[in-house]
Amino acid sequence: MKRLLDSISIQSFKFFEIIISDDSVSDNNKILVENYKQLDIKYIKNTLSLGSPKNWNHAISLAKYEWIKIMHDDDYFDNKNSLDVFAKSIQRNIHCNFFFSSHYKMHETKQLKTKINVSWFYMICLKYSRLILFHNYRDWE
Repeated sequence: MKRLLDSISIQSFKFFEIIISDDSVSDNNKILVENYKQLDIKYIKNTLSLGSPKNWNHAISLAKYEWIKIMHDDDYFDNKNSLDVFAKSIQRNIHCNFFFSSHYKMHETKQLKTKINVSWFYMICLKYSRLILFHNYRDWE
């Protein structure tokens, strides 16, 4: 999470809030967040583990702005203009109501970076239902 918070702190786009809904069992994230007072982080420690989809929904319910960017603790922005590029894309495409992007998969042990593009499967699913991307498949069992 340190790399994520470091990458957020250097963003050129500054009109955002940070909500951390901590689903972990330890207090390590809370201790780390205390070192980033300049980011004005809204930190919430879940008393019970919610799991990814419910944890996202919990954090989203606390957001006060219209745009939401979900990131995991091991995600990060690869340059200082990442949020600015994302915001400008949204502003140029106001008719859209869902945005996502390609990403890189880091192979830290091999020092490789592989670009992962959004699959056509997800694009087709998104055409019919945005919810399918966030569904907790354990609920189907």
